[in-house]
Amino acid sequence: MHSKLFVHLDAKQKKPLMGVSYDVVARPQVEVTVSASSLEDLRSFLSERALQIRQIIGDAQLDMRAIQLRKNKSQLAARDLESVMGYTICAPESIRATKKGTRFLWAGSNLNEKDVNVVVYGYPWNGCEVRTPEWFVHKRDSVMKENIPGSEQDQWMQTTRIDGNPIISSTIRKLAGKQVQEVHGLWEMRNGALGGPFVSLVSIDSVASEVIVAEGFVYSPSTDKRELIRTVEASLRTLKKV
Repeated sequence: MHSKLFVHLDAKQKKPLMGVSYDVVARPQVEVTVSASSLEDLRSFLSERALQIRQIIGDAQLDMRAIQLRKNKSQLAARDLESVMGYTICAPESIRATKKGTRFLWAGSNLNEKDVNVVVYGYPWNGCEVRTPEWFVHKRDSVMKENIPGSEQDQWMQTTRIDGNPIISSTIRKLAGKQVQEVHGLWEMRNGALGGPFVSLVSIDSVASEVIVAEGFVYSPSTDKRELIRTVEASLRTLKKV
């Protein structure tokens, strides 16, 4: 197993503690150890740190998926992204088509079920703060409107909203030593029936003065989408400048 959670009771321990070990007997691997003096303290500490623990274990699982993607990736997506933006990515091998734009690439599997998609785009950065959720949605919707239209003139991809509020969660965190904005949300086709989950990673290339957005989204109305979205999320973590 690549992710493990150990719990330990020690009556002599003054306060609950948590330790994290990486790559103990395999790579990538993470072991989380939580210890406390009593069962009550242990339960309370686990409740307080639940989000952090899930994130640590979740990251290790995504790293494992990324390793598999590096072995079996879409050569088409990697080649076309390099030609458009000077980046490469290990997208799922099932991806069979791409669409190029100005500092934009959409790569998808074109399936009616279990459809996976990766989008990478960039836009100028002037040194100002760009990581507010409101700014993210504004830029995302404008880019998708221009580059991912529907079959009708009044259709295009947009962020799903309820009562005018976008359905997203946004977190600033570090991945591979780099600060990124991680966004999870729902997308829909405006005036259409399509929709599903998406995940985005937003980073800043300060040397090139450019904001880089890598997004994965899926469409699979009749099946569970958790494994699909985790696969494209792992793919985003393989993005690198050539």
